[in-house]
Parts: sequence; structure tokens; C-alpha cells
Amino acid sequence: DDARREVRRRAGRTPSTAGTDEQLLALRERLDSHPCADCPDLGSHLRWVGRWRRSRAELEGVHRRIRGRTSSLARQFDHLTDLLLELGYLERVAPSDGQDAQEELRPTASGLRLRRLFSDRDLLIAECLEHGAWAGLTPAGLAAVVSAAVHETRRDDRAPELIPEPAVVVALEASTRIAARLQSAETRHRITPTSAPDPAIAAIVHRWAQGMHLAAALEGNDLPPGDFVRHCRQVIDLLDQLTADEELGGVAREAIRAVRRGLVAQEIDR
Repeated sequence: DDARREVRRRAGRTPSTAGTDEQLLALRERLDSHPCADCPDLGSHLRWVGRWRRSRAELEGVHRRIRGRTSSLARQFDHLTDLLLELGYLERVAPSDGQDAQEELRPTASGLRLRRLFSDRDLLIAECLEHGAWAGLTPAGLAAVVSAAVHETRRDDRAPELIPEPAVVVALEASTRIAARLQSAETRHRITPTSAPDPAIAAIVHRWAQGMHLAAALEGNDLPPGDFVRHCRQVIDLLDQLTADEELGGVAREAIRAVRRGLVAQEIDR
């Protein structure tokens, strides 16, 4: 049965013209007369040629991806430059040699302050400083506001507690408004918006910076002491960056002393 099916299958196929096709015969003749036709390692060489072609195609693909990413980085840089120009952190100045050349970019006084900040929300923090949103706070109040600037929201975070210091509430509200304006500008310049400040545990930091014991500062919250200590490290790090600020420097140093005590100081000094 299998043999019969095979006979019927072959009978239904179109007869091959390989032996009579003049063009194909001519190509075969050219191949046979090629200088490489008599090479005893021709098969091996052809396999290496195939590998080389595949490798070259893969390399060209890598180069295309690199060019695409480089172009993307250049566009992102241009978008960020335009945003910093708009916000006043960069300015265009005439070339220093006085020749007819493209204008140079130079950081303004605000840009120099921004350059000293290292944070995921560095531009938001700079904007808050620029607009005086954190001015006039007590050391504990500044620590609480800085806590909101470094905290990253978690899904299990509850609504933030109220802080019984009106100036802190005002500073947090001002920071949120500034964040909204910044996000709008970033979106307009096709930049990923900076996340808004998150005061989820600012009240805990505020109580701790006021001198409360750790148990009292954490009362009513399920925040593990280890997580609180790690958060205080971040708060202290940003406060340390603010010590160079003319307006907030003194308060920032006092806030560092208020936060870096007890268990927090012990863990940091390990």
C-alpha cells in the first residue's frame, strides 16, 4: 500500500526540467569551470562562507540597534536641555572666543545648585528650593518634608498621617503643586515625569526628629524598625546635600542631628 501511494504521488508531480533547462545547464557549466570547483575542501569553505554571512548580518543588526539607542539618547538629552533652559537652570551665552559660532550652554546659579543634588527627584527638589517651598521650617519639619521627597510609594502604604505643624503641611502642599507643574513641563518636553513627593511616613520622621522614642514614633504603624532606619539614611543623605544651601544649610545640619540619634545612629555607624 505504501509503495502504491508513493507511485501515485510521483506520477502526479510535474516532471523535472533540470536536465533540459538551458539556463540551468549554463550555470552548472560555469560552476564546473570555476577555479574553486576542484578544491578538495570546497564544502568546508562554503560552510564557513555561510557562517561569515550570518555573523555579518548579526553584526549589522547590532550596529543598527546601537545607532538607534544612540539616537534615542541624543533626543532625550535634547529634551532635557530644552526643559532646563525653560526652567532657568541653563542659559545660552555667546562663545567665549568671540567668533561667529554656535551659542554655548552654561548653568545658571540655580543650575549650579541643581548640580549638587543627587536624587531621583533632584529637579523637583531644586524647584522646591528655588520657589522657597521649604523655607522657614523647624529641623523636625524639614526632616519630614525631606522624607516625602525621598520616599517611594508602596502598594501597602496607608494614607499619610497629619503632622501637627502647620508650616510642614503648607510646605508639603506647595511641594505637591510644584511637582504638578514640573510634571506638566516634563510631559510637554517628552520626558518621563518625576514622581510627586510622598508623605506616607513623614509624620513618623517628624515625631522621631522631635526626640520621641522609636516605639512612640512608630506607634500605630506597621513599619518595621529596619525599614525606618533605612529610610532615615536616605533622609540624612539628602539633608547632608542641603547643608551647602545658603538658606537651609543651618536648619539642615540641625535636622541631621535630630534624625541621626539612637538606633538610627547605631545602625549608620556600624
